[in-house]
Amino acid sequence: MRLFWKLFCSTVVITSLACGAGGFYLIDSQFRTGLEREVTAVYEENDLLRYTLGRELANKYLLDQGEITRAADNLKITTGHGVIAFRLSGGNGERISGSGVIPVDASAVGKLPDGKKGWELVPIQGRFYLHAVSPLVLTSGTLYLENCRDVSSLFAMRQEQYRTFLYLMGGLILATALTSLLLTALMLRPLRRLSNASRRMAAGQLHQRVRVCLLQGIETRI
Repeated sequence: MRLFWKLFCSTVVITSLACGAGGFYLIDSQFRTGLEREVTAVYEENDLLRYTLGRELANKYLLDQGEITRAADNLKITTGHGVIAFRLSGGNGERISGSGVIPVDASAVGKLPDGKKGWELVPIQGRFYLHAVSPLVLTSGTLYLENCRDVSSLFAMRQEQYRTFLYLMGGLILATALTSLLLTALMLRPLRRLSNASRRMAAGQLHQRVRVCLLQGIETRI
């Protein structure tokens, strides 16, 4: 019985570990691929905003606060996801102008390396936003263009996939356990017969025959 349970438990554990690790890796890889795609999209939106706003302000040599605000307020860019919401911030994160609502604050502006753009993933009240920031260099100084993208659906999809996978794993483990139980019992049946026969022989009962294996149609008896 000790060998029986060793075979049974090892089969279940190996199957669970192999399938579990593979399944979680695939789900995580799919999530990371989707997140990278969203990062590319939010960068493309930011580049489009920066290019368009830069052209609007390129012909103005001296820019005051009013001109920048008017240019930014009149900027409307529509994509397949609707109008891109953005914010134009100063070096200290103060809002200068913008269009639409960005739920993320401007704290990333101070963390941005000089002349570099960047992004961060920000959780807010159970939702997740990709926040992109890039510098907009003007004759009057450097401003920072911010936009964000709601990626909560990615996280919700991953949670749903994890939940479904756990249910499937439970069913797989149960099926593997039942199959292993049956196969192990069949495999160990000759050993039980041989063990019982050995005990009977030790007790002096030599008149019984026991089949211990069946190989290519040849029965071996003791």
